[in-house]
Amino acid sequence: MARRKPKNLKLGAVGVYVVRGPREDRRWYWQASCTVASKRKTIWSGWATKAEAERAACEARAALPTDLGTPDAQAKQEAEAGLTVAAVLERWMEDCYARPYISPRTLKAYRDAATNLTRLIGGYRLTEMSIVETQGYLNARHAEGLRVRTAWAELSIFRTAWRWGKAARLHDEPLHLPAPSSVKMEKV
Repeated sequence: MARRKPKNLKLGAVGVYVVRGPREDRRWYWQASCTVASKRKTIWSGWATKAEAERAACEARAALPTDLGTPDAQAKQEAEAGLTVAAVLERWMEDCYARPYISPRTLKAYRDAATNLTRLIGGYRLTEMSIVETQGYLNARHAEGLRVRTAWAELSIFRTAWRWGKAARLHDEPLHLPAPSSVKMEKV
């Protein structure tokens, strides 16, 4: 019986993908790589399950130097124009992947929430965020059929990333999120 090939993983700047397999013990040959000075560099490879490959790639990524060469144009542009919601979420997710004590299930929940937040409000600068944008996010998720409780859970994850960014001194912007009981989703 043929086994289905696992999906590739994206851990910040590191891509983790299957090269070959599986073996009889259901392990695939994984390779983790990142781009350094416009060249692709393998930072880890080996036979592993998906969870083992993700953990090994996180450990290899944590061992990398923080400055991997010349800064790219996007980082320069962010510094000049101010951080966006997507940039804070991306950096927070990279920090989460570097923490070995966070379970893969929690990381998946964070990654899913960050993907949805980035898709809908990721383009806003932190200085532009207000209750209006938050309400717009809630309404958009409601229109997609999401339950109120789940949308608020995603905003709670956003609040955590925001606080992390403030503690990491990435920004000094106040957070304008209403309390969950004070705002209701509007009918579309």
